[in-house]
Formats: sequence, C-alpha cells, structure tokens
Amino acid sequence: MGMEVNRQGVIGQLGVSSLETPAKGAELEQAGKANGRMFSRLSAGIKDFFAKIQNLFTSSVSKREALAPPPGVETHNVDQLTNEINELMHSTISNFDNLKEKDFAAIQQKVTAFKAAVEYLAEKGKIDFNEKLNLNNRLRTIEDTLNPPKSESFSIPEELKNARTPQEVRDILAKLEDVDGGEDVDVEEDIAHETNQSSVKLEAKAEKSKAQESVTPEAKVYTNADELQTAVNMFVMDTNSQEPESLSPAERKGINQQLQDLRAVVKDLDKKGKLEFNEKLVLERKLQDVADFLTPPKHESFSLPKGWENVRSPDDVRKKLLEEEQLEEANAEDVQSGMEKEIQQKKEQLTDSGVSPAERLRIQKELKVENEALKTTQLHPYEKIAKGKAKQVWKSQVDPNHAYFTPVKGTFEKVFKSKQKEIQEEVQTAKVIQGELDKKGVVGESNLALSMQEVKKEDRIEGQYTVKTDKAQGDLDKLTNQGKIKFPQSADIGLQVARGMMHLHKAGYVHGDSKTENVLVYEQDGKITARVSDFGKTKKLEKDQSVMHTGNPRFAAPEGRLSQKAEVYGTALMIIRTLEGEILTKGREMLIAPTNEDKSAKVGEKRRGVEKFLIVNKDCPQSEVTHLKGKIDVYGRSLKLAAGGSVGNLAPAEREIHKYIDALTLELEKRYPEKSGEIKDLGVLLKAMTLSDPEIRLDMSRAVETYEKIMNDMSLSTP
Repeated sequence: MGMEVNRQGVIGQLGVSSLETPAKGAELEQAGKANGRMFSRLSAGIKDFFAKIQNLFTSSVSKREALAPPPGVETHNVDQLTNEINELMHSTISNFDNLKEKDFAAIQQKVTAFKAAVEYLAEKGKIDFNEKLNLNNRLRTIEDTLNPPKSESFSIPEELKNARTPQEVRDILAKLEDVDGGEDVDVEEDIAHETNQSSVKLEAKAEKSKAQESVTPEAKVYTNADELQTAVNMFVMDTNSQEPESLSPAERKGINQQLQDLRAVVKDLDKKGKLEFNEKLVLERKLQDVADFLTPPKHESFSLPKGWENVRSPDDVRKKLLEEEQLEEANAEDVQSGMEKEIQQKKEQLTDSGVSPAERLRIQKELKVENEALKTTQLHPYEKIAKGKAKQVWKSQVDPNHAYFTPVKGTFEKVFKSKQKEIQEEVQTAKVIQGELDKKGVVGESNLALSMQEVKKEDRIEGQYTVKTDKAQGDLDKLTNQGKIKFPQSADIGLQVARGMMHLHKAGYVHGDSKTENVLVYEQDGKITARVSDFGKTKKLEKDQSVMHTGNPRFAAPEGRLSQKAEVYGTALMIIRTLEGEILTKGREMLIAPTNEDKSAKVGEKRRGVEKFLIVNKDCPQSEVTHLKGKIDVYGRSLKLAAGGSVGNLAPAEREIHKYIDALTLELEKRYPEKSGEIKDLGVLLKAMTLSDPEIRLDMSRAVETYEKIMNDMSLSTP
C-alpha cells in the first residue's frame, strides 16, 4: 500500500463499498428544504440570532463590494465610535425631559448614521461580532428612549376597577345609582360610556390572553428533544452575548417570554416521555442560567465573607482559598487533639483508687459518649490527590482499589451547589448508559468508566456529597506526554478508546467532550486498560441525529456538529495523540509544521502534537479557547449545515490532517520496520475516520472492526 492515498484511495483500500460518495442532487435538496422548514418555524428571537450568525459567516463578496462607507467613517476607529455612541446614549437619557421635537429628529439621524457606520466597520472586519452586538444594543437603547411605550391617560373609578365585561359594569352602575338616589345621572352616563369602552378593551384583551393560554406546547415546532436542545442552545448563546445593563425593558420582557415558552415545552415533552431524565436536567439548568441572567443578585444584599475585603485578583482568590482550606484542617486537628486529651484524662481518673464506684460508673458512661463523638469528628482517612473545575479527587488510606470525588469547595454557596448538581447528573447518566448496555447484551470490559456509587451520608468525606469509583493511575493525556508507552501498546490503548466510544454509541449516546484528559488509565499486573470517563456533557443521540457542538473545539469535527460520526473524527485525533507520544521529545512539539501556520493563534502551554498542529493551522477549524467568542466559528458552521447550507471548502483541512497522519506512519515505520504493513493499514484507517464529509466518514462500529483486524494481524506477524 502506497503512502500517497487520496479520498477514494482510502475508501478503496478499506474495501468498504458502503463508503462510496452518495449522489447529491434531489436528496440533498430535499434534506435542505426540510431543515430549512424546521428553522423557519423557530421563535422570533431565535430567528434573529440565527440571522446574525448567518450574516457573520455568509456575507457575500458582492455585498461587500456594493457597501459604500457612510460619510466620515474612514476617520473612525473602534474606540472613537464606541465613545461617540456612549456619549449620545448618556446625553439622550440624562437630557430627555428637555429635548424638543427638532432634537428628536437630530438624534434619530445620528443613530441612523451610527448604525450604518457599525455595519460598514463590521463588514470590513474592523470590529468583531461581540463589539457589533454591543454597539447595536446601545443604539437600540437610544431609540427606545426616544420612543417610549404609550400609556393610557384614562383612569377607571375605584368601584369599577374589578369590572371585566359590559354586564359587570352595568351591574356596578346600577348599585351606584341605588346608593346615590339617582343623582348625577349625566355624570354616571359619561362614566358608563367611557368605562364601557374601556371594559370592552379589557374584555378583548382577556379573550386574547385566554386564546393564547389555550395554545398548548403541542402547537410549537419543538416536537422532539433534538429540536428543543438546538433552540435552547441558541437562546442561551443569544442571551449570553448581550450585556444585562444594556437591555431595554422591552428586550428583557421578550427574553423572559421566550424563557417561559421554552420551559413550557420542556415540561410538555417530559410529560409525553420524549425527554430522557438527564436531558431534562440539562435543559432546565441552561434555562435557569438565563433566568439568573435576567434577575442577577442585588448588590445591596451581597457582602463579601469576612477576610475577603482585600481580594483583588485571581491569584489573591487562589491564595485566600488555600488559606481557608489550611485553617479548616488546622481547626479540625485542634478539635480532635482536645477531645483526645480529655478522653486520656478520664482514663487516668479510672485508675485512681480513690474514685468511688458511682463516680467510676459516671466516667465510664462519659468515655463511651466521647469516644463515639471522636469518631464523627476525627479526620477522615482520605488524601486529596487532584482537583478539577467541578471535582476534588481523593484516595483512601484503607481502600487502595477505589477513588472518591466530591464537589469543589467554594466560598459562595451557589457555586458549590451547582458543582454538586453536575456530579449528581453525571452519576445518573452513567447508570442510564449501563442499563442500555445491559439491555443490548454488552458484557465484559466496555472501556467506559461507568462504575460510580453514591456514598451514604454518614460515610461522606467532610460531610460533602461523595461518589465512589474505581481508582485510576492517571489520564491518557498525562500518560502520552510522558512518552513511556511504545508501539504497539499505544495502538492497543487507541483501540480501547475506540471501543469505549463504540459502546457509548451503541447505548444511543454521544460523549460531547472528547479529549485525552477524559480517558482514564488503569494498570494491573502490567496490563493497561483505558476507559472513557466524564459524562457531564453526554447527550442522548441516535445514529442519524446531530445537534450543535458545545464541547471543547480542540477535538471538534470540521462540520461543527455533534453526532456519532463527528465523534469518530475526535476519536481518531485521540488515537493519533496516543501513537505519537513516544516520538515527541521535549524539544519537538509537532511531527510536522502546518502548511499555513497562524503565529498569533492562542494555544495552551501543554498542547503538543496533533492538537497544537490543528490549533495553529489556518486551514483547520479547531480552536484552543472554549468561551463563546472562541466557539463562534464552530457554531456558525453548525447553523449553516442545519439550514441545509454548506460550510465552505473543507478540503484544505482534510489535506492537512491526512498529511499529519502520513508523517506519523512514516515515523512509526522507521522505528518498527517489521510492522510496516500494519502501520500503513492503521494510517489508512485513521484517514477514513478523519474525512471532512461526515456522510462518507466511517461509523464507530466499522472503525473498531477494521482496527481489531489490524491489531490481530499485528499479533500474528510478531515473532
């Protein structure tokens, strides 16, 4: 098998007839129309956000060429434009009561000019997406100030405030007439006339409200979990991209209405059994984040804990947390030491011959109580060995085969509770996955770290929610960076990772956050077992379904969607990372350099090998950053595909990753020439797993089947 392998060569060498490129034509057109119809039915807020993203990524050359700069824009920079808009907004709000009609027209003219300037600078790439969004929010605030909502000047008499229909008005007026003895009839007639008109309006409004309430969640377009998850993700993204203080009352009301609508749909789909338990929890948590965004905690009710007044930086926070942790441990030691001293003193009293029998009996009873109390306050036999964003990992002094994890401690109660909830959801998800595997008859090693057991309250570490699991020696990322795992053992570990993902897909789930840090490594009797772990972002997703990718962009498939096929791509990257570990020395960070390297790309200090190659590669969409701004390119590609569009030419990205695979196989062949044939076959497999078109990319079951055959051939060829 030659090293120069094109797309059809990869498919041909695998002998997979089902991988032939399908005809496009009518099928893709029909699929595009179906997806288009789905997105056309989304709520107005979601449509607006989609339009913003689509404009950002699909603005055509002809539009850019036709767009002429507004007068004076060439002299603007971002800071100047921002300052001028802020100044106009503040002056409009502060001087609103003194504005005249001509001032309104002048301000509106400036707003129109500023809008054109913002659009022009955004098209020219001089301001990014978030800057454009923030500037437009400020301009909308000015427009809302100029055109406040009109209020009714008519006030209903006190006696008539509860009237809702003309008949109720007539009844109340009749009572008033009886009380007043028929006087002031003309006044009452006037009131009746005006009130009747107002009550008619109220009646119409009530009927409209009743009609709206009668529209059940079934009438909405979100008829299954996938559509709802996409809608919620886009809604959360749109909300998080705005600044709370810049929202007008109307915008805030609109967001709140969408929030209530989506909550109603979640409740309805859950009632109909169309949502899994963990899917419901995740959706509710995301919608609660939006609710917290709309109603942030009041400043006057918040006070820093004692001793935190001088904390000013992240380093100060870390230092303060460490001090509190050390102080807590010291206090616990003091309590234990004091109790032990008191118990020892009472034991000595019992040896005193002068103590009366009654006194001796009293001391013995007290000793029994104090010994029990000492057990509950005694320092636990655990040692903290790792700490992540959500979990603290402990090892037991008496149980070397298991590890324990608890939520990360936080000074603020709300943060601590959210971490505990994340762990509880993960434990529940693991149970559901194991149940699905049992139903499908999967026995033996699944290469999934599903063994999680909640610890009883009385046995919890430091009284916190505690989970017991099998103890691992570390994760695959650390093992790979050590460079101690040699071929073919590294290839066997890669196969185990692929098996774990295959079993996850068989259970009807996708992992959602594929990376080597989320693969745990266990060692027993010299044999290494790899298990995929961390199911915090795992989703229920069948073979032909896909949703927006919200995990880390480093291992994201180029199409920007999360699906089983997308995770085949991410799994291939983890395998490559495992195989190249022994080759990369401290002075060598990548096997080859990218064709078009981005020197300014942000990349973590620990990134090496294929991870770094993709992040700094201008032809590849992978990214280091994980906040909204860093994920926006992935989201944009996802939205375009969902609408039946194209994400552009991904051929360069495919060429780059295949070039890296060629470099890997060449290096391994030099080191292990006796296994040259199997190494080449493995390279062909990795290329088939990293094709940019998901329709012809291998699925995980076929990838594992081919991988197992290669490993079997390798064992047979070994002398």
